[in-house]
Amino acid sequence: MVLIIDELPFMLRNMIRNGYKPSDAEQFLATLRTWRMNCRVRMLLSGSIGFAQLSRLEDVPVADHIADIHPVALPPLSLSSAIDMVDALAAGEGIANWTRELSEAIVDASAETWPIFLQYGFDAIAKSGVRDPANVAAAIENNVRQALDENFYSQFATRLSRYEDDEKAARVVLKTVVATDPMPAGFQAIDDALTKISAIDRRDDLLEALREDDFIMFDTGAQTVRPASKLGPIWVRARAWGR
Repeated sequence: MVLIIDELPFMLRNMIRNGYKPSDAEQFLATLRTWRMNCRVRMLLSGSIGFAQLSRLEDVPVADHIADIHPVALPPLSLSSAIDMVDALAAGEGIANWTRELSEAIVDASAETWPIFLQYGFDAIAKSGVRDPANVAAAIENNVRQALDENFYSQFATRLSRYEDDEKAARVVLKTVVATDPMPAGFQAIDDALTKISAIDRRDDLLEALREDDFIMFDTGAQTVRPASKLGPIWVRARAWGR
């Protein structure tokens, strides 16, 4: 048996905003850990907001109750895997005149290689009847990216707005990371930027929260930070605070 709870942090946040106390949410997490540790119940817990945000904004003590959980990040597909996925979609639909070059063009025209972007791109090309790789970019730009990219930008803005008093510092971190893209930014550059706004004490919490919210990825060994996706830098540079 595997217990699967989708959007667990979001559920706990809604509990609190509907009259429950942070201690109630903590008790829920403690109960889940008891089931894992004492009853050997396997679990898969997912969330579009992270536990760091739950702790920061809702004052729920989470650290003692999730220490045994192994986080799993879902990065974009590699280039070759993305092209293979589009090839597989075409094969599944039985499109006889599909070519590898068409799949490559769809991947190249997509904003990112997450499966949802590839699926939408493939669907647009399959339905449009476009079979010339040279015409793929325009078709995806007109039929997919304008709506799909904006949907993600809206999600980014919503996530960042939840940082409340930490939003300014979070923006500084993102701007610093984007400034060196496609090369990663060093921890020292992050420290220097946060020191200028007297927020250096928030660095560790901010990095963890921004990682959980899919804004960044960081390597503690290399002491570097980079964007979690290609969309992030585009969104940051488009904002007045990011220029």
